[in-house]
Amino acid sequence: MWYYSTSEFDSQYLLCYYISIMSAFHLAGPSGSGKSTVGSVLQAQGFRVIETDFEQGLSGWFDNATGLGATENPPQPYTKEWVTSHSWLWNQAIMNTLLSTVGTDPVFFCGGAYNEKAFYGAFKNRFGLYVDNSTLIERLQQREPERWVEGSAELERVIVWNEKFKAYCIATGAVVIDSSLSPNMVANAILQHI
Repeated sequence: MWYYSTSEFDSQYLLCYYISIMSAFHLAGPSGSGKSTVGSVLQAQGFRVIETDFEQGLSGWFDNATGLGATENPPQPYTKEWVTSHSWLWNQAIMNTLLSTVGTDPVFFCGGAYNEKAFYGAFKNRFGLYVDNSTLIERLQQREPERWVEGSAELERVIVWNEKFKAYCIATGAVVIDSSLSPNMVANAILQHI
């Protein structure tokens, strides 16, 4: 639902109105925090869930220097050079299109990106899943052992982010939830804020 306005005041008013009636919710957390698992629980309960990592054309690795999307990823685990020179980003146009399809029924966007902050204002509420490092590492290595190798640059970056994530969520107004709980309990905690 998009509106056209001829005055700055009307544009600001209508944007606030648009955000107030839409029911987009963001479920974020470091890799291994349980976003996809909780998303599956919500989907099983009848909610629309958008997995941002797997939505066609939405997410991808981009070269920090050129701004161009990576056409081919190197073998895993990624080298330190690759990790430090690339960022996982959302395509702004595609995200805006997806947000425009949200009505009054709750829709959960599960996933994150380095440019996600640009979209925070479009979400009615945001949820941050946090878990201790040892649990995070165990989950990641069980899921993709060839990618999350002990000491790899990508794993180290995720651990650093995980240690900062809870404080970041609090600072940016997200609801923080301990995802060491069962997926059903995490989903129920989220639904209490819908």
